[in-house]
Amino acid sequence: MDSSEPDAETPLLSNTLSVREPSGPRYGADTSLAKPHQPGDVDTHRSLEDDAVPETAVLGRNLGWSSAYILIISRVIGSGIFATPGAIFSSVGSIGLSLLLWVSGAIISWFGLMVALEYGCMLPRSGGQKVYLEFTYRRPRFLASTLVAVHAVILGFTASNCIVFGEYLLFALGKAPAEHPVQVRALALGLMTGVTALHACSMRTGVAVQNILGWVKIGLVIFMTVCAGAVVVTRYTPSEPALLSRELHLRAFPSTWDGIWEGSVWNWGVISTALFKVFYSYAGLQNVNNVLNEVRDPVRTLRSAAPTALVTICLLYLLINVAYFLVIPLDEIKKSGELVGALFFERVFGETLGNLLLPLAIAVSAAGNVMVVTFALIYSFILEVEGYPGQFFSLFVSLGLIRLRRARPDLKRPYRAFLPAAWFNVFLSTALLCAPFIPYNGEDWSSHISRVSYALVGMSILLVMLLASLVLSVASAAVVAALPAKLADNPECTAPQQRRSWHDISDADRKAYLAANRCLLTSPQKLNLLPGAKTRWDELVSLHQIHALQIHTTGQFLPYHRYYLKTLEFLLQECGYTGAIPYWDETRDAGNFSTSVIFDPVTGFGGGGKAADPCVPNGPFANLTVNIGPGFGSEARCVNRRITDFFSSQCGTSFVTAALNHTTYESVLDGIYSGPHLLGHMSLAMMDGNSITSSGDPLFFMHHGFVDKMWADWQAEDPQTRYKEIGGLNAQDPDVGFSEFPGGMEQESSMWGTPSSAILAVTPDPASGDDGGKNLTLNHVMSSLGIIPNATVADVMDIKGGYLCYEYV
Repeated sequence: MDSSEPDAETPLLSNTLSVREPSGPRYGADTSLAKPHQPGDVDTHRSLEDDAVPETAVLGRNLGWSSAYILIISRVIGSGIFATPGAIFSSVGSIGLSLLLWVSGAIISWFGLMVALEYGCMLPRSGGQKVYLEFTYRRPRFLASTLVAVHAVILGFTASNCIVFGEYLLFALGKAPAEHPVQVRALALGLMTGVTALHACSMRTGVAVQNILGWVKIGLVIFMTVCAGAVVVTRYTPSEPALLSRELHLRAFPSTWDGIWEGSVWNWGVISTALFKVFYSYAGLQNVNNVLNEVRDPVRTLRSAAPTALVTICLLYLLINVAYFLVIPLDEIKKSGELVGALFFERVFGETLGNLLLPLAIAVSAAGNVMVVTFALIYSFILEVEGYPGQFFSLFVSLGLIRLRRARPDLKRPYRAFLPAAWFNVFLSTALLCAPFIPYNGEDWSSHISRVSYALVGMSILLVMLLASLVLSVASAAVVAALPAKLADNPECTAPQQRRSWHDISDADRKAYLAANRCLLTSPQKLNLLPGAKTRWDELVSLHQIHALQIHTTGQFLPYHRYYLKTLEFLLQECGYTGAIPYWDETRDAGNFSTSVIFDPVTGFGGGGKAADPCVPNGPFANLTVNIGPGFGSEARCVNRRITDFFSSQCGTSFVTAALNHTTYESVLDGIYSGPHLLGHMSLAMMDGNSITSSGDPLFFMHHGFVDKMWADWQAEDPQTRYKEIGGLNAQDPDVGFSEFPGGMEQESSMWGTPSSAILAVTPDPASGDDGGKNLTLNHVMSSLGIIPNATVADVMDIKGGYLCYEYV
């Protein structure tokens, strides 16, 4: 890794915006993977690179370093520790070669892990290989997605450990699994259902149980090793056969260098098959890559937890192998294959106790890991079938990393893999893919064909997946071509949410929406965007403060507030609200705001306060506190507003019609901003009448839903032109400040608590013509500072364009 790079700790930060870094999890900050847009480029839909930006899971980042470490341990170490060592020894024939393969597997896995670490730190979001392949290989469309999806579904074999759990739990209860297949499947289904329900109902409890089972696995391996060591040190042969049914083989154990290599099979075909099983036993080192949205400080955690887990796993595997070799005669290991764990427990604890402890140990391992290997010969075949196609993915991920190093040197890489390691992965994957077709000891093909069956099955499945993805790609292109021009670039929006006026939704829907807003006002903050933020709602208000110079009296006003509404929509989902955001059709209450149903104390936002006491006197937001503002300060204030009917008369239908009676974006922007928008704020005087801090009142978003609807209605009059038309400045002149807002708030006012130049360092869009890059373009990137992924102005131009998917009714 090259730690000397100035951006070695920062994943792919966009060069378009520079914002004040939050003091919390830095990787949720203003980030973008988008390749810099060129002047004149127009993207009418969200690109794949935009979709690959870091993002936080709905329930927040709840996995710390220890949870990430155990997540890898639990994923890698499964019930296979009782089977795979014996199967590998049976194949390669000697202690030395067997241990060499386990160490080699760890080293080779480290090479593969380096590739995953570079990708994971470069694209720190959930998805793992799916994200990396999609990011690297764009054409044919859906190819990477389909291959990964079908591979996961067909070759994941998640159910195998559930079946193992059922079989060995029955065995521990004294029943023969073969005689009770229905009970085995019932227990397997119960395990799968229980695990799913646990994670679905209580994520924290699920993580806690997962962590406990992970530590139990580590303790189990150490316990077995200590037992083996105790037997060797004491050379104990008890007088009671029930405790040790046969004499130990210590005298026959090879104690010389040549002895541990005796019987080695050096055929590459045999070794490659054994390596598949070793690799499968190390499978899962990239498990944290799959859930990076859930991980706190994901880049730093990934860089340390994954290598530490690999070293731990390698040591545990070596210990368990040595334990087997010390206790069980080598000839018996060769004959037992996958049943080596059963022999170990029987020899150390006797048949009675051993036959109880082994099934329980296996059941615990299976319950803690619904992935790794099982015990009969059919499952050895499954390992080979699953491992073979996986080498194709490993091959193309490694090639993709090499390709990106050359094609995209602009990407910031917090971790840089040792490039020869990527080339080694390419060579090894190619060799392993070819190995099954090398005849064993010169045997003819008629005898060798059975040894190639797993490769043929794996290749057949891959071929089917490839054909399916190509068909899907062609079909999707045909569907897109048949769509109206407005939706052609973004066919995803087929069922837009319907945003309705507050007047037209049911009381139940009103209460659900209000409850979710109240939830955000009382939920703890997660990102530390500003020092005074205490709640999730404070973080939402912080965005309006931090971006103040960019999104008021500028071209960004309409697109950013549309994006801001989407940010609210995401946060409401954290509180269980999945419906569409309503809006307030202010034309229906023009001149009489104070009597509107929206201020109902039971099914509305509560009424307005008085000049002496502007706090909301009743309703769901009475007595609640907002901690952000004015400016960047932290002044705990009640949710407050003062309603003035005089100004609200200017929000009627005729006034809205006049505001929209323009033919260019900049003129309609001025009509909306200075007209219904500004008069609405003056009518409500939210949060002490401060337009910048007014987002502290949940009513703010009802008002801006109305503003957004006006812009959407204007765009719909000429969609071919207006979905691509933008203009105005991309940021205010820092010397102007906010004097145009009610109350005459100035940028240099003491309420900001910081020099004017530090409010927001603005890097304008790439220069276009002679304007010096000051004018807003469709490529301008908007940020929610890690709450949701960044978006370009182009992304939000069409409310049914794919990135957005709603309509006003």
